[in-house]
Amino acid sequence: MRRPTLVTLGAIAFAASFLSGAAMMHFRLPQLLLSSVSGSVYSWETQPLYRHRADLFERLAASSEVTMIGDSITALGEWSEILPRLRVANRGISGDTTQGVQKRLGPILATDADVYAIMLGVNDFRLLGASASDVFSRYETIVDALPRSSAVVVFSTLLVSEDGSEETNEQVRQLNSQLSNKCKTEKCAFVDLNASLAPNGSLDEQFSLDGLHLNGSGYLLWADIFQLKLRDVSPQLAGDAIDGERGSDLAIGAEQLGVR
Repeated sequence: MRRPTLVTLGAIAFAASFLSGAAMMHFRLPQLLLSSVSGSVYSWETQPLYRHRADLFERLAASSEVTMIGDSITALGEWSEILPRLRVANRGISGDTTQGVQKRLGPILATDADVYAIMLGVNDFRLLGASASDVFSRYETIVDALPRSSAVVVFSTLLVSEDGSEETNEQVRQLNSQLSNKCKTEKCAFVDLNASLAPNGSLDEQFSLDGLHLNGSGYLLWADIFQLKLRDVSPQLAGDAIDGERGSDLAIGAEQLGVR
C-alpha cells in the first residue's frame, strides 16, 4: 500500500480547512450581511430565514393576549416562558425593519391581541441608512394600523454599544423622542427601556454580549418593566401575569425601573 505523499496530505488539509471555513461562513453569513451590507444593495426580506418565519406567521391563526412585534431583539426572546401566565405570540423576525413589518401586518393583526408590544428601528438605521424622520413615518403607520380596541405599548428602540455606534445612537434618540411625543397625544404607551438597559447612553454590558442583542438578564428586566406597564394599559392582564409574591417584588422596584 502506497503511503500518502506530502503533497497529498497538504491537499487533504487544505480541503478540510476550506470546508470548515465554508461551513462557518454558512452560519455567519446572515450576521455578516446584517452588520455590514447596505439595504440599498441587500434585502434581508428576500432571504430564506426571513421568508420561512414570515410564512409560518401567515399560517398561524391562534389569538393571543399579547403580541410582540419586532426584529431579532424580539424574536430571540422566549416570551412564552418569560411571561408564562400570558398567551404570547412572538411575531419578531431577525433583521426586520419598519418596512418589513409594514408588509406583514396581516398575520400580526390576525392574532387579535389585547395588547400589542412593539420595538423596531435599529435595523432601519444599520441596514437601510434611513433617517429618523423616515423611520418614524413608517413606524407611525404601523402603530396606527393596530386595532383601536387593543392597548399598544411602544418600547424605545435600544441604544447600541457596537464599535462606531455614535451615529446610530443619535438617530435612535431622535426616533425615540418622536415616538414618545406621539404616545403623549394618541392611544399608545411609550416605555423608555434605555433608562434601565442603557442608562449611560449605550447598551450596558451587563445586559448584552455583543452590544446589540440582549442576554438573559436583559430579557428578564425587560419583562419586569413590561409587566409593570401592563398595570396601566391592561389591568386584567397585569393581574393574570404577575403572582402575589412576584407582584410585590416588582412593585418595590417600580420606581427604580422608571415605570409608573
